Amino acid sequence: EFRRVLFRSVHAAVNNFGVLGDSRTDLAQGPLEHTGSDLDFAIQGEGWFAVQTGGDRLYTRNGNFYVDGNGHLVTSEGNVVAGAEGAITIPPGKLSVSHDGTISVDGALAGQLEVVSFAPGTALTPAGNSYFAAPAGSQRATTGQIVQGSLEGSNVNAVMAAVGLVDLQRRADILQQALTAFHSNFNRIAAQDLSRL
Repeated sequence: EFRRVLFRSVHAAVNNFGVLGDSRTDLAQGPLEHTGSDLDFAIQGEGWFAVQTGGDRLYTRNGNFYVDGNGHLVTSEGNVVAGAEGAITIPPGKLSVSHDGTISVDGALAGQLEVVSFAPGTALTPAGNSYFAAPAGSQRATTGQIVQGSLEGSNVNAVMAAVGLVDLQRRADILQQALTAFHSNFNRIAAQDLSRL
């Protein structure tokens, strides 16, 4: 009985003070950083690059791409970047990409990047280094635009993250003080009650 009461008290204290909580992935866009590489692509606005990893279709906002030995456009991990009609083959020449993801090499059409978005609230599941899995059929057309020669930077504000960490430490200290006071009071009451027996 006592353990149950103590557990409920500690559980309520933790949840009411917000010291511990769930984790979530912040999918807000980060700043675009110019790289100058023709094979670096960023998405301005909403959207995800589709990537084929083995038998799975995954999604990423990391547009740091390369051309592999077979001439396919691939991620830095070697996974094939999906195009509207399958793998995209990049012949030698000057590569350019339009805002809708259409890839041209020396003016000739080479393919189009498959860029999709998801309805708000769609459960995207982390699936490795910058990859996410999405429920089947949840993809929709995107309004995001491709920016060639740039990559998306981190969306974490270092100053705000440090302030949040200090705030979390303060909350943990308050909880520790509350638990210490609870424990001291409990011991005092227990000693008083036991002495009456």
